[in-house]
Amino acid sequence: LISKIKNTESFTFGQSLQNVGCEDANYDILFLIDSSSSVGEPNFKKVLDWIVKFADTFELGNDKTRIGIITYADEISYAITMDHNLLKEEFYSSVRKITYQKGNTYTGKALAHAAEYGFTAMGGMRDPEYGYPRIAIILTDGRSQDYLSGVRGS
Repeated sequence: LISKIKNTESFTFGQSLQNVGCEDANYDILFLIDSSSSVGEPNFKKVLDWIVKFADTFELGNDKTRIGIITYADEISYAITMDHNLLKEEFYSSVRKITYQKGNTYTGKALAHAAEYGFTAMGGMRDPEYGYPRIAIILTDGRSQDYLSGVRGS
């Protein structure tokens, strides 16, 4: 899932999340958030606010939904790993503390990192045999400045 964040004036995240009813659904969700210079800090903060609203539709916990966040530009930063057993308010606070990086849009590098680390037990993902669906959500404002080929599954 790739969502454009450049034109946030028409970006109505909250409306699409109302009445989703995800409290009973349990997932391992990994966000890859573009933190490049072209996004801009105000838009980056809007994305973080949306993630808080998104997370609020789930029951978070060790045996519930786990959410991890990777930010990327020139460098990759694992802002929140899924193995953090954060209560909702702690998760919200952690999300709001994520810093904007600036730099190039290296989506390929972020996807490779997610494949090698984020979608493993080391990154907090649970073993697939436990039945928790794994979901990656990529939020970016545009074209990657590196190659996506070579990323597992591309």
